[in-house]
Amino acid sequence: MANNQTAKLNKIMKPIPGWVTAVLGIVYIITTFIAFKAFLTPADNVETKINNSISQNTVFDYKATVTPNTLYPDGGTIEPGKSIFTNITSSIPVNIKTSIQSDNPIEAEGTKEIVLSISSGDLWEKEFPLKPAESFSLTGKDLSIVDGKYIIDLDKVSNFIETVESETKISNSSYMVSIKPKFEGFLTYKDNQYEFKNDALLSFEYTKEKISLMNENGLEYVNNSNVEDNIVTDTRFQILGIDAPLEIVRWASTFLSILLLIVLGLIYFSKKTGSGSHEAESIDKKFKSRIINVSEELDLSGKTKIPLTAFKDLIQISEERELPVFKQESQSFLHFFVLENDFCFIYMVKTTE
Repeated sequence: MANNQTAKLNKIMKPIPGWVTAVLGIVYIITTFIAFKAFLTPADNVETKINNSISQNTVFDYKATVTPNTLYPDGGTIEPGKSIFTNITSSIPVNIKTSIQSDNPIEAEGTKEIVLSISSGDLWEKEFPLKPAESFSLTGKDLSIVDGKYIIDLDKVSNFIETVESETKISNSSYMVSIKPKFEGFLTYKDNQYEFKNDALLSFEYTKEKISLMNENGLEYVNNSNVEDNIVTDTRFQILGIDAPLEIVRWASTFLSILLLIVLGLIYFSKKTGSGSHEAESIDKKFKSRIINVSEELDLSGKTKIPLTAFKDLIQISEERELPVFKQESQSFLHFFVLENDFCFIYMVKTTE
């Protein structure tokens, strides 16, 4: 019964040409690759858009006020070099300008003050307000936060240092004198807030002989900030001329890949299980008139069985000896054989796995 069903199935499922199997295999590889790539591609495409650019700029400019001396007979305010002579200089006027530039109008709100700092390495630091803290609230694209002249009084600096040295009994060969604007507050653009930067300062190394500028990066500080929005869109998948929503490509390619895998599996199974049946059909069709079907199992126990590797060899023996070819069906095989005296020349075709 099982053999009859297999035979019927093999009649229905005709052998599939090799080129068809090859094409299906190539398509399977392509769809599997597309599915793999699609699932590795992020579902959401995030685009960053700059809505506004904000810049906080602080610029320092300084001079030296000197008493009349051999180098500067008239005294007054001069353009110093990198070093200022302490003994002939009474003060250092400093111009400070802090401004905010923005592509779109913003709000600036908080407090500001100008501070003079004197320090002795890691030993101590003291701050003095050159201008008390005051509040501000501005709106616009170009905002002036600080714009003024502030004086570093070197007599006061010298007196303070001498007092500290006298009280602590510790003196240094040099001190750091700095002037800086200090801000507290926020820059606001729509729902975004940014704190003011407080990294701008003008620093000098102070000794009893000279005062040297210590700003290695120059006299201008620039801090830029971008207001960014992340725009999330569905990812479009583009490969091999395909341009479609990612989700559709994911599931369509996966479905096709699984379907093709099933089809290729069936083809493989059909070829593996049906090869014997196809051979048996071919033998029956070509040599039907020369084959005698045996319905009952013959007793071949007394015969010496000689297995053959090809049916054509059995036909050759049959023709040379003018003997018939018998066919007997078992559970899994078709037995084709020729009997001669005590010998049984046999060829078997497997019909089921």
